[in-house]
Amino acid sequence: MVYRHGSSLEDMGEISFLGIYHPYWLEYPNHKNSRFDFYSKMILNLKEKNPEAINYFRDLIDQVLEKGIGVAVVPPHTSDNELTGIKILAKEISRYGRTDLTELLIRSKTIPKQSNGGSRKRELHLESIIVKTEKLRSLDSLIILDDVTTSRQSLMACITLLKQAGIGEVRGLALGHSVKYTEYHSEDNPET
Repeated sequence: MVYRHGSSLEDMGEISFLGIYHPYWLEYPNHKNSRFDFYSKMILNLKEKNPEAINYFRDLIDQVLEKGIGVAVVPPHTSDNELTGIKILAKEISRYGRTDLTELLIRSKTIPKQSNGGSRKRELHLESIIVKTEKLRSLDSLIILDDVTTSRQSLMACITLLKQAGIGEVRGLALGHSVKYTEYHSEDNPET
């Protein structure tokens, strides 16, 4: 079991998210998003490796995750295996009775950044992410963290790869689910 019994995330399926992420810009650089809120700002701060944001999300996630599980991350779009904010968060969460598997999933080749218009197709992720099987330990359950998900395709690809590698229960958890521009664009800018 990945989530603690009684957690609101327990029955959400393979992929859950803690909150809604509202992008800062609706249309860069002319139109800021009036719905950009504290939670969305904390996600951006985490991406910048801000310690306050890391602690904020660590405390939120620690309340819902079981102990004794593995904690992995969706690798960044680059193949250089950089230390990202989400990876720092995963390492921090692992310090509280969980196994650090932040090096388990590696991007084998750089792909275009999704937030800049890169492809969100699952196949692209399946072709560019590898499982470092030597990092696998005898774990029954594993959580994969991502900062923001829009299409869920990178999380689904990671889940697929880890199940193929023999992990029993694999769940994905994004800090934020991105609201699509068109879902609220007309409300924020009635002229469009």
